[in-house]
Amino acid sequence: MRVLLVRPAASGGLAAHVDQELALLSAAGREVLEAPVRIRERPDPVEDLRTVRTLRSMLRLAEAPVTLHAHGLRAGALAAAAMPGHRRHRLVVTLHNRTIGSPTTRTVGAVLLRLLARGADTVLAVSPDLADTARAAGAR
Repeated sequence: MRVLLVRPAASGGLAAHVDQELALLSAAGREVLEAPVRIRERPDPVEDLRTVRTLRSMLRLAEAPVTLHAHGLRAGALAAAAMPGHRRHRLVVTLHNRTIGSPTTRTVGAVLLRLLARGADTVLAVSPDLADTARAAGAR
């Protein structure tokens, strides 16, 4: 199984979690690569489009099926946007944080959650409340 990790531009516990995942999968004999993208905290239409195109291209050129594992809401939504036409690949998304902020920010977060929930084969969550919210948005 080949795994392509999509990580947000983060530090601290989230970065340590992704580093640990990479190490454990590699130690288990899995081929693990990091996508050459970093998902920023705030939307950037040009950079986000570039990310989707990069992921889509990597999936199109992959010789074997790939499990794309995206960490975070924005990473998951951008990865889901890259998946159409590539259903031989799998998408796993891990949610790490709840969307907080203004009503507009929370609304955008809800839309992104629905997008990734529909596109992901599996959604993981670091807490029961995130799992409940994802399930309510249609996540498997």
